[in-house]
Amino acid sequence: MDRHSTMTFGYKILSDNKINFYHVLLPKVSLESLSQVLGEVQKQSDGTITVTVPQSSRSPDVIEQLVSFFEKKSQDFLDTPKQYYKIDDGIRQTLKSWALSFQGCIALLLAHYQQTKPLIGSNWQFINSQTGGLFLSPYTIFFYENYSKIIHPISIQSYDARKTIEGATAMFIKRVIKRTSDAQPGLEGVALLSLVEEQTLLSPKKITSIINDKSFGIQTPACSPLFT
Repeated sequence: MDRHSTMTFGYKILSDNKINFYHVLLPKVSLESLSQVLGEVQKQSDGTITVTVPQSSRSPDVIEQLVSFFEKKSQDFLDTPKQYYKIDDGIRQTLKSWALSFQGCIALLLAHYQQTKPLIGSNWQFINSQTGGLFLSPYTIFFYENYSKIIHPISIQSYDARKTIEGATAMFIKRVIKRTSDAQPGLEGVALLSLVEEQTLLSPKKITSIINDKSFGIQTPACSPLFT
């Protein structure tokens, strides 16, 4: 019985005309689209598919078709859709004046949010560079002018997590923008702190203590596209 496996796909030749196949993208691909390419395809309870090989075909050729099909599909799952936010110049300059605190608050919001907490836990760190960013273990997120992106690790396996984290980041940045826009002049920092307090249930003292401890020795991200 011939079998082969990698980090993304695996197959087992069951007989002269049947192949058991798995790929990490199988849950995202309809059986109809596979049937159009390969013919008879059956989904198995363990998440694999069984392909019945036509009499005119050879198993190695069908396996090559399967791998090629999913390699092309995988390109759709490497780059996540951009989740945009809009910041006017006045608020952008306000955020720049306490850039590290802003990024720290975003990290705390993500670390306590139900959808992202299981993905990153609480062990986050600032990226120590003038362009800024956050390390949300195991992901590194970078803040562009009007969207944020995880820049590492990029893989098919991390697609769903990256999409969720980037979407939540955009959502929280929008909330920060609204909260600080609605605040009285000079009280934008207080407004941001109150938002984090509401969402995380941490005390203002605890929030500032965490951010101050993690920002010790970290460069101010004055050259981040988010603030320039």
